[in-house]
Amino acid sequence: MGDLQDIAIVGIGCRFPGADNLEEFWRVLRNGENHVKEVPASRWNLDVFFDPDPNTPGKTYVRNAGFVKGVEEWDHRFFGLNDMEAELVDPQQRLVLECVHMALEDGGIRRNDIDGSDTAVYIGTHDELI
Repeated sequence: MGDLQDIAIVGIGCRFPGADNLEEFWRVLRNGENHVKEVPASRWNLDVFFDPDPNTPGKTYVRNAGFVKGVEEWDHRFFGLNDMEAELVDPQQRLVLECVHMALEDGGIRRNDIDGSDTAVYIGTHDELI
């Protein structure tokens, strides 16, 4: 199994439908909130992409989902990206960058403190529907 090394989780960053951080997520859980709703027009035109037949190519048979707010809003310059790079970044990658920064802040770590250090960031995600 190899040598075991200690690790420490020093901060958490997360975004969920209805929650922009861990504290808000616990509120959602405590209150039993449901943030699944019909796909808003700001995401895509549901009338164009919806078909109740799940086998219809190029269509979705789902009308409802949980959405993280503000995925289109981010400060790419904060992360050292120019305008051209920023246009190509997938929204999920944006969220990862923001959540990693949030986790560092949560752990009391500034980016300058870890520049050039042997620091690793481990990221977990789960997107399977239950």
